[in-house]
Amino acid sequence: MLRIIIRFRWAVCQVDILQRKRTEDEIRKAIKQLPETLDETYERILLEIPREDWSVARSALLWICAHDDLPFKKNISAQCLVPGISYNTSSPHFYDLNALQEICGCLINVLPYFGTIEITNVSLAHYTVREYLYSDRISKSLVSFFSLNDSITIHEYLKTVLLVSATANPSTLIWSFWASLESYCYLVAWMSPRLWESHIVTDPVLRNLLFEKLWRDPSSLHLRSAQILFRWYDDAPHYSFFDISSFTNANPIQWLNLPNYKDKAPLILGSLLAHRLYRTTDAFFNGKIQLETLLHPMQINQRPHAVDHFLNNDLPITNILEFTLSERLRVPAIAVHTNKLLLYCMVLHCHELVCHSGCIVDRLIKQGATTSPPGARMTALQLAVHRWDFYGVSGLLHAGANVNEVGDLNGEIIPNVDTTFSACSPLHILRTGAYGLQHIEKYVRLRASREEKRDVIEKLLLEFGALDFVIDGSVDKAA
Repeated sequence: MLRIIIRFRWAVCQVDILQRKRTEDEIRKAIKQLPETLDETYERILLEIPREDWSVARSALLWICAHDDLPFKKNISAQCLVPGISYNTSSPHFYDLNALQEICGCLINVLPYFGTIEITNVSLAHYTVREYLYSDRISKSLVSFFSLNDSITIHEYLKTVLLVSATANPSTLIWSFWASLESYCYLVAWMSPRLWESHIVTDPVLRNLLFEKLWRDPSSLHLRSAQILFRWYDDAPHYSFFDISSFTNANPIQWLNLPNYKDKAPLILGSLLAHRLYRTTDAFFNGKIQLETLLHPMQINQRPHAVDHFLNNDLPITNILEFTLSERLRVPAIAVHTNKLLLYCMVLHCHELVCHSGCIVDRLIKQGATTSPPGARMTALQLAVHRWDFYGVSGLLHAGANVNEVGDLNGEIIPNVDTTFSACSPLHILRTGAYGLQHIEKYVRLRASREEKRDVIEKLLLEFGALDFVIDGSVDKAA
């Protein structure tokens, strides 16, 4: 069957070759010199392309191949392909779709697509075209100029995509991304870290374009206009990575209002880790994330836009902690900071939602965190009790936490964390305090299930000898 398919493809190509001949003598000569194999046919087709058009033909084939690796439902549109290959072409000639068809001949197909907008799609004419371009056979032929491989294709294609995206004006982008090169490149640039992470982090050119031009450059609008992408989702590829709203900040207006890179860096960090882009994270932060950067998201946890971002995607703060613990990042003196990490973790410990492979509290304790770290305005157990966190309370108590310890009134304050109960015993907090995660309840929806465990938590505290008191001197034994 395969032999029949190949032979039929060979015949189609011969017809196209003959149709391109201008005179009867040329046709007779071509018939006498018909290539025997499909490889020889493709080589002849490429050789007959005028030399001044080789770079255009190669770029067109490369872009089509790169697009085919994307999770789009449509082939690349002529509205994106033609300006895309012209972007890096130094030829003084003008190229349009008709010229491209004339140059590439039977190597490509051009077909109209009638959707919400009438467009023209371009694809390789047959799977054997790509197979030949990526084979070792072409690299040893007279048309080795057209030889492709994954590294070459991704580098050249993504370089153009990132360059175009870096200069795109979001206000001019359109939801029908296939109808505009800028809109197309803008969207592909968002997908690129997940699609080609290994290539980006090992390619200095791509890494610099993505990190410096699109992510770090304060003048870049790339990370400031997620709202453009929201309208694209229905027509965008159905891909596991494509949770657009959480890739940067869920609210682009608030993103603009973040005053400096210190505020933006944690959002980028949380987004990357939420999508398990560990190599990209390591490369972007140069392997040296300071503890303040890791914990800074917690300092803005009561800003609505930050809560949106950090809670809509499996709580990236937990991913940050897990990433730190697994030492994928070379954080200096990580063991020294586990106490602080434990405190910050307890602030938003949503065990029910994220601790699927083991409780992060237990892992921190195993890494050396002290259950009662000194110098903190609120202890880890106080934080857990205030949040009606049964799993946190149980983990801390069974690891040796002092059931009656209160916070250091002169100790360090975790930003935006209520320290009203720092002088109260955990049992007193449980009995009199309001639910400590009410400000994010609409995102996590844990209050009902946790309220059911308040009696269980109180029983557990009492089993460990809990007392109900405030350190102003009035001490009441628990009933």
